[in-house]
Amino acid sequence: MTPDSTNPRERWLSWLGTLGDLARLRTLRLLEREELGVGELARALQLPQSTVSRHLKPLFEQGWVDKRAEGTQSLYRMTPSALATDMRDLWRMSREHLGSAASFEEDDARLAEVIAARRVDSRTFFGRIGGDWDELRRELFGDAFVFEALLGLLPPDAVAVD
Repeated sequence: MTPDSTNPRERWLSWLGTLGDLARLRTLRLLEREELGVGELARALQLPQSTVSRHLKPLFEQGWVDKRAEGTQSLYRMTPSALATDMRDLWRMSREHLGSAASFEEDDARLAEVIAARRVDSRTFFGRIGGDWDELRRELFGDAFVFEALLGLLPPDAVAVD
């Protein structure tokens, strides 16, 4: 059920219902710290991807999280400063009343592992294609790419002398 956005009571009750689920609160805690994809969230929360997706849907629809596409992946992030004042206040109160729990510390530790795995994946990828990079760049962008890229760094009114 989508609340009537013009009815403050319905909107408030909808927010309370959304934040009344511990999995969504855990999700928001992590998304406040880091922009994550569904798979990364699933690993950090130790929940199935389908469950994470199901929890993200109302969070996104109500404006608790932002989503952006990167390739085929959707990345989610919570930015408290971008929330409406009432939402920001409700989130602050919810976070304060949650306190700290062993499950949150475990979520945080798994989040750190997810972030560390990103770095390893990037190094592995670039380590694997590093030897072929010049050829790959030439195939994708042509032989003059480096020269054109360097020209793009010059101010338009620059004069070059040979």
